[in-house]
Amino acid sequence: PLSGLEKHAVTSVSADEEKSVRCCSEEGDKCYSPKPCLKMISTYHEAYEVCLHYRDADDFDTELRLCTEEEAIALCCKQGCNIDREQYWLLSEGYERSGNTHYAAYEYI
Repeated sequence: PLSGLEKHAVTSVSADEEKSVRCCSEEGDKCYSPKPCLKMISTYHEAYEVCLHYRDADDFDTELRLCTEEEAIALCCKQGCNIDREQYWLLSEGYERSGNTHYAAYEYI
């Protein structure tokens, strides 16, 4: 199920651009919007570090990372910070890329 998500797009962007941040659990079963909300202010490397070090107050022991595209579609819609319609960083592993290019997801409901 797409959790209410009807359409999404993945766009290739430079790692130096500033995007929003959402993080997923290592198990790939939960999506979090770090607090305070990070809307369109983090580079890829900053977002990666935020997820690596962020701990949710209600689920402190869960280790986090950037989400994959599949996790973003399945888990991240309506997960806070009003960034469903913003681009946020995706884990770039497994994507073909060259130079300083990574991927961001743009989602809308």
